[in-house]
Amino acid sequence: MQAKTFNNHFGLSLSVNSKCHTDIMKSTYSIKDLERLSGIKAHTIRIWEQRHHIITPKRTDTNIRFYEDKDLKKLLNVSFLVQEGVKISKVATLNDEELSEMVQQRSHFTDNYTAEINALKMAMFEYDDDAFKKAFNESVDRYGEEETFTSVIGGFISQLGFLWQTNTVNLTHEHFVSNLIKQKIFAALDRLPESKKEGMKSFLLYLPGKELHEIGLLYLAYLLKKKGQRIISMGQNTPNEYLVEVYDKTKFDHVISIFTVYPHSNEVEAYLEQLKHTFGESDITFFICGAQLIDLIDSGYHDDKFHLYRSVQELAAHLPV
Repeated sequence: MQAKTFNNHFGLSLSVNSKCHTDIMKSTYSIKDLERLSGIKAHTIRIWEQRHHIITPKRTDTNIRFYEDKDLKKLLNVSFLVQEGVKISKVATLNDEELSEMVQQRSHFTDNYTAEINALKMAMFEYDDDAFKKAFNESVDRYGEEETFTSVIGGFISQLGFLWQTNTVNLTHEHFVSNLIKQKIFAALDRLPESKKEGMKSFLLYLPGKELHEIGLLYLAYLLKKKGQRIISMGQNTPNEYLVEVYDKTKFDHVISIFTVYPHSNEVEAYLEQLKHTFGESDITFFICGAQLIDLIDSGYHDDKFHLYRSVQELAAHLPV
């Protein structure tokens, strides 16, 4: 499917599948959307509707089922409690206020970050700036800044990437939430001291030309700087010749990038070969992740210069630091 690129707010900038563009302002969800957002199978959601009346779908004039924001919010709360071991029969007896209260109580006794990530999701879908900041700040108070970025924001970014690829979120949702995350990461980066460690490696972080999804790259920059590494951030839409110019001046050791929408999966191998040719006999190693790499990874591709990962979180777990 042909993709159209839009300059997303914050550098998360996006590529939008053309079929989504007409529905940019839509705030309704299919049962498949609810499945992806909640982690609850569509079949189970239907059973909960029929037996426990957890949510009730509306129907279009052509009898197609759809759900609204309030249904999504309730299902996220229900899915959290069920995953925490509360029986659905018990959950079904709670009104909305009781449901929210039990989620808050239970979230204080779990460390799987589901409640925090769900709170960020709901803030995104309701375009609620205050709710997003409240969820973020409460997570920092509870877990600390590093764990919040690593586990809560990292988990949210990972899920957001999947939701974007499956058309569950639209341009306005991602535009809204990525701007908020970008503000938080920039503020955190500014607070971190520059590393003075001897013999440290340097990392160049960039996104290739036409690639605009910057949020994951900022997250990785935060992790590296937190670990005392030297980072050189080029940001989005960076032509290969710019990398060569920077290398001539800095002789960086590693390169990190993310291929979310570009280069396309059928062009990735040729792009990697071009990178290898560009840097010739240098000892640079590349750490790259993203949806466009999955087919190549599944094909068994191997090259010692390139370390390929499916997601930002998988790459983060293998940073050479």
